[in-house]
Amino acid sequence: MLRKIFQGKYGFDNLSLVLVLGAGIFFNIKYLWIFGVALLGYALFRAFSKDINNRYAELQKFNKIILKIWKSINVIIQWIRNQYNFNKLRFQQRKQYVFLKCPKCKKTLRLPKNKGKLKVNCPMCKHEFFKQT
Repeated sequence: MLRKIFQGKYGFDNLSLVLVLGAGIFFNIKYLWIFGVALLGYALFRAFSKDINNRYAELQKFNKIILKIWKSINVIIQWIRNQYNFNKLRFQQRKQYVFLKCPKCKKTLRLPKNKGKLKVNCPMCKHEFFKQT
């Protein structure tokens, strides 16, 4: 029965599914249910449309946007992992080393603990200063 209904029509795809889910969210919000009706109407329009080429082009644009969002999310996740690993390593080394920042360029430097007064050369800016460890 459904095959006869959708024969020659575009049908449902990922974009239609997102539109229906968005409609379901808006249906539960007071005064915004009208947006839910509009989204559901557009999803049904897409599903029953006979203009397959235009619907496919819309899907391709949607997929490009989702891919950009997914790449951005992956960059953020990778940054969080790097920060976690850096802080984990620094926490593990806290008994052997002192961590400080160069007063000139603010780069984090690592010095051995309990070595007295040390002359420190920053590897980035070549600034020399003394530090008690």
